[in-house]
Amino acid sequence: GFELFYTSSQFLGFGAGFRWYVIPDYLMLRADQYSYFSADSAGTDSPSAFHGDFRLTLGSYLFTPPWWRVRFGMASGFGIILSVLPGSTYRDLYWEVIDLWLDLNWRRWAVFFRAEPKYALGLGNCILERGFLTGYGPQYTIGWLLKW
Repeated sequence: GFELFYTSSQFLGFGAGFRWYVIPDYLMLRADQYSYFSADSAGTDSPSAFHGDFRLTLGSYLFTPPWWRVRFGMASGFGIILSVLPGSTYRDLYWEVIDLWLDLNWRRWAVFFRAEPKYALGLGNCILERGFLTGYGPQYTIGWLLKW
């Protein structure tokens, strides 16, 4: 499948990804990339930055067969956020703890809503301290899936 999506707290961005079904319509490996910009919105004169968020997750649908209109799923995996600021580049590794998602499902496509708690590992040349990426809970993603 092919995904297009938008994620909360990464406002100036857009993402795309692929789902490879290891077991058709049940177990999947997902790879996606979300690119976004951050700008100084608090008036602190911090520089604008470009971010590329790449991740790999392994997930499965839960409790529902492929023909149901509403399907639930769960996944986990790892990712890296590459941040490019004027004069420097940072790499933040994170653990995608437990994605939970809901698909509104049709035969060839679906609309999905995902809750994504990301935990920064705080390793190497990074910006983020160890801990969850947001203080208010998971990030939320809404998107469209084309199945083939």
